[in-house]
Parts: sequence; structure tokens; C-alpha cells
Amino acid sequence: MKRTLVWISFLVFSLAGAAFAGTVNLTFTGPEGNNLGGLYTYPYYFQINGTGQYSLLCDTFTNEISTGDHWQANAFAFQNLNSSNVANLEFGNVNGGGAGAVEYYMAAAYLFEEQMANPNNGEYNWAVWYLFQPSQVTSSSFWGELTSAQQSAIEGYESAAITAVAGDHPSDFAGVVIYTPQQQGTYQEFMGYDTPNPAPEPSSLLLFGSGILGIAGLLRKRRLS
Repeated sequence: MKRTLVWISFLVFSLAGAAFAGTVNLTFTGPEGNNLGGLYTYPYYFQINGTGQYSLLCDTFTNEISTGDHWQANAFAFQNLNSSNVANLEFGNVNGGGAGAVEYYMAAAYLFEEQMANPNNGEYNWAVWYLFQPSQVTSSSFWGELTSAQQSAIEGYESAAITAVAGDHPSDFAGVVIYTPQQQGTYQEFMGYDTPNPAPEPSSLLLFGSGILGIAGLLRKRRLS
């Protein structure tokens, strides 16, 4: 039975991932309101392909976006990241490129997960910006708006993330998706989870659960027959 449940879980996440493969249309519907140092931090709300409301984390310190902006982005599943294709991402040349860039993207994914666990702490979003664009961050007037304690915390989070992912693999961050503008250097790059709408209607949950139970029953019957 355990193998059946594992297979079902794999099927569910595979079906969810199919919705975000390849090119998607992003529409920025506005920030949530968290502000640190005069800048909005996670979450940024988006429609993907014209539907839903998805909370994404901005990993690009430069390039401004405004509510209503929309663009095409390449949706890249994190578990497929390697030293060759990382060059296709916005910061594919960071930390020497190749394996070094993969390491930094894993650190960003680590910080993204920490941000999810601490949604009101904008220092994690700042730590992602500091990871990818340290000189642009520290030379900005916004950095000066932070307290010395906040600056130290951001630097500490960034350093701790790099240390934490040593020896990790992109597959350790399966479920994270990177949304890179097709025209690099325009708009911003974002990170999010590869899931359906974060708050489905109760009726949708009921139908979804019924479908999964039906699959489980079918597989169990086949196994017992």
C-alpha cells in the first residue's frame, strides 16, 4: 500500500507540474504590502496564464515592475537544474557560472523556503537579492534605510544559506519553479512553488480527494487481483 501512495503522490505532483512547463504568461496583480527599507518584499501576487492568484518571491533587485505589467516567462522546474542549463536563467553567470551558479540558485531556493516559513520577515527576500546582486544592493539608497541589525541579519542569512546547501542537489528543492523573463534584463525573475492555486475552493478539494481515492481503490484492486 505504501508503494501505491508514493506512486499517487508522484502522479499528483507530476500533473501539477505539467501546468507550469515551458512558457507562461505572468501578470503582476500587486504586492501584498510587506515593506522593508522602502521596498516591497515577498509576496508579489501574479496571475499565471490569466488565472489564479499566486504568491511569488522576487529574486531580482534591479528592474522595476508595476501592477498590471505582463510578460512571457520561461517556467523552469528546479529539479531539472544543472551546470549546463543554468545559463538560461537570469543569474546564470553568478559565482562563476556553471556549478557555482547552481549552488547559488540552491541557496536562493533555501532562502525562499525560509521565507515561506516566515512570511512576514522581509529580510529573507533581501538576502536573496544580496545573494545575486550584492553590489547593487549595498550601493542603493534602500540599503541605507535598513538598520545595522537588519543589514547584519540579511548578510547572515545569505551566508548561512550558502553553507546549508553545500552537498545538496537541485532535486532536494523539487517543487520550486523559477520564472525567468524570456527577454533577460527586462522585468524581474521570480520563484514559486509548482502547485495549483494556493487556496482551492472546498468543493474542489472534495473532488480532488475523491479522484485520488478512486485511483487508490483501482490500484489496490489491480494489486489484489
